[in-house]
Amino acid sequence: MNSNIKHRTTLAEDVETFITPLLSQDKIIRLTELKSITINDTLKEQLEQATPSMINDAGAKLVTIYGEKLISFLNVYLGTLGKKLDYRDGHIEQADNTAVQLLNELLKEALFAHLGLPRNRDGHQTPIDAGKAAIGLRSIMNVVTSATESAVDATSIRVYNDILHYYQSMQVTFGSFWLTLLTRILGIKATSQSESETLLALAKMADRFHFSKLNNAYTTLLTGDLNLSTFELEPFDASHMTSYQLNLAPNLDAQVIPPAWQKYLDGQWENDEETVTFILEWLATHLLLQNPGKVLFLYSPGGSGKTLLLDAIRAMLSPQLTASVPTDQLDRQFGLEYLLQGDRQTVVRANLVDENGIDKGIGIDWSKTKRLADINAVMNVDRKNTSSLLLPMNVQCTFAMNSLNVQTNNVETTYAVQRKVCLLRFEKSFSKEEMDEGLGQRMIGELPQLGGLLIQTLKEMKGRDDMVPKESHKMLADKKAWFASMTQDNSPVASFATERLQQKNDESVTRIELLDAFVAYCVKRDIPKIGFDSPRRFFPELRRVLKNNGIEVVENNSHTSPKFLNLIITGDTDDEAI
Repeated sequence: MNSNIKHRTTLAEDVETFITPLLSQDKIIRLTELKSITINDTLKEQLEQATPSMINDAGAKLVTIYGEKLISFLNVYLGTLGKKLDYRDGHIEQADNTAVQLLNELLKEALFAHLGLPRNRDGHQTPIDAGKAAIGLRSIMNVVTSATESAVDATSIRVYNDILHYYQSMQVTFGSFWLTLLTRILGIKATSQSESETLLALAKMADRFHFSKLNNAYTTLLTGDLNLSTFELEPFDASHMTSYQLNLAPNLDAQVIPPAWQKYLDGQWENDEETVTFILEWLATHLLLQNPGKVLFLYSPGGSGKTLLLDAIRAMLSPQLTASVPTDQLDRQFGLEYLLQGDRQTVVRANLVDENGIDKGIGIDWSKTKRLADINAVMNVDRKNTSSLLLPMNVQCTFAMNSLNVQTNNVETTYAVQRKVCLLRFEKSFSKEEMDEGLGQRMIGELPQLGGLLIQTLKEMKGRDDMVPKESHKMLADKKAWFASMTQDNSPVASFATERLQQKNDESVTRIELLDAFVAYCVKRDIPKIGFDSPRRFFPELRRVLKNNGIEVVENNSHTSPKFLNLIITGDTDDEAI
């Protein structure tokens, strides 16, 4: 997203951004079904006495507060008094405060009349019924838009933002705007349901469409919409149906890798053109706004530059379109929720995780990871305090870690997993003296040049009719060797069970005793526990190991003292030797 566009917080900015694209000028002019309004004699007399220049100057001031559309709405009522407001002929610096207050009061009267809401009387604020507000808003919408009787689904409504050049959730935009209108302009104390009710009322203003129509044909960049069929940049257009804007202004004339990127790639994969091509393709597929069909694990000791690559992707996409959900969080009930954007209705573009140390006790839910790497992945996302969503999981996942030294129990070695997992080994680590401290910033600064090369990369991928990044022979060999090593049972729990546990009828050992014995075993032998000192991981692994060792045990899961029956902990052979 363009960093020059500030988050809009004022009502005037809300009106300009979200109302202008929908309520056209001629539609507002055609507001002929006016509600009768009662103007007190003092206000009416003051308005009649106001000169055209006073009205225009005050109107120019109000436009800066509310936006031109609401002032055009106000003009309809001024016409009943024989007045007309032309704010373009007004001068803000000459605006008379009394005249501004008069027009503001008339705007309130007009809005209250159209919404059918009670006015505050005698200084007391009148609570508003959300249902009445909704009916009032519908009465306005039926005048300025085509009425429809079809059911309203607020979560599927999006509105094209002419400034950002993509569709935003109506729930994020109009809901908050109209609640602000009710409270800030009208001064009404709204009920807790006002926002959702008014949102549903406003649904008749917008075209509703399915998520499947979004981001299929175009990607919005800073300088235009990228056609995903031709990979040509075209002018922004609402018909392109995008809901993202990537923070990239590509130089389409770029033909070679820019200097900082060349230095970065040569530092690890010099003379390995296949792997460099994979990296370019992996970066390029972030522009597609679809799942690439792979999950990428970066691994090496620290100081190799993994984070530089992740930071560059974040800068290319914009931080708002990225998340950082570790592998062990994905299997939790609300784990996938953290992959949602701020509107909590659509997913981020990429999940980028630094130093995901699965060798330090963080496990991988391989079934969930495998599904995340499915090009057609659709997942049910649970959201706290609201209903779940069934969404296309178009999230590109890259996990960085210091090693792949995980244990067998953590790895699913099926072909389905191997096919969807990419392993990229960083060949070298650099000392502090060898590091180029400014390299990362230069890489980000060269993103426009790299962006042009990435678009060219996408064209080449389309030419081979395969939009999935192609792993190099070196990467495939590394992956084959790593998955092969996972067939060996080298879990510390396995060695503990082999050396210290025996099956013996009529004996038992408590869960606490088993876990304590395992921890003591690892400490004495200086064996990494790699997270198995957690009961959540130790006991499932223990059951697996015992079963593999042919030991059948029965568990007594009493609340007071859960036990493993027919099992004993033997003496430590080292102790006996001493």
